[in-house]
Amino acid sequence: MVKSADRRPADDPAAAPATPRTPVPRVAVIAHRKKTLGGGLDELRKLITGYDVDDLLWYEVPKSKKAPKKVRQALKEGAELFFLWGGDGTVQRCIDALAGSDATAAIVPAEPPTSSPATSASPKTSPRPYGSASRAAAPNSTSARSTASTSPSWQASASTPR
Repeated sequence: MVKSADRRPADDPAAAPATPRTPVPRVAVIAHRKKTLGGGLDELRKLITGYDVDDLLWYEVPKSKKAPKKVRQALKEGAELFFLWGGDGTVQRCIDALAGSDATAAIVPAEPPTSSPATSASPKTSPRPYGSASRAAAPNSTSARSTASTSPSWQASASTPR
């Protein structure tokens, strides 16, 4: 039997169960230094850290052939969500390195600074060019799950929130 002295009033914060913070996955950015989009890598970093990402793994590579090594390093360090910033070569190599893992990939198509809009296959720059990719860092968001193989052809399928 509980004595009245052992009961706490309903408005006592210690009596209310704590609302657990939704865990944010460990995030890694693999970025090709020579590619640009919108406000650049500084804007991407600000956007990702705005989602309470405490432990951001950040890797910049000078060439796409250096990217797979950074992906493997980030996987060893426990990264679960990858932002892949670069062109086709960087993205392809990163996806190949992620094959077989349970990691999620958000692709941020960036291009060389000299690319003209007429020849670019990337989306047009908007005030929030990373909007859809950044939501992958937020709980209950849309994200791209890698279903890559080690063959040259790869796919990414989208999963939607419930």
